[in-house]
Amino acid sequence: MDFGGIGIKADVKVSVKNIEEKVDTMPSPTTRLLLEWEGATMPGLFPLMKAELSIYPLTPNETQFGLPGALRTSVWRLG
Repeated sequence: MDFGGIGIKADVKVSVKNIEEKVDTMPSPTTRLLLEWEGATMPGLFPLMKAELSIYPLTPNETQFGLPGALRTSVWRLG
């Protein structure tokens, strides 16, 4: 995160909320991991991210990864 030209960083806590395996999806079986991550020590200061990691085979030698997500910004504001 960048605030007024000053970089702000923090350790994050990643949580796997659910794992789903769908064998009846087209074109191939899909594994989905529902993920959340937030600031480890001050979660209210940094946004909460929720995402779904989808993994499925494209060919016998290729695997597709997808990571759509949503960002919930903090209600806490500076200045």
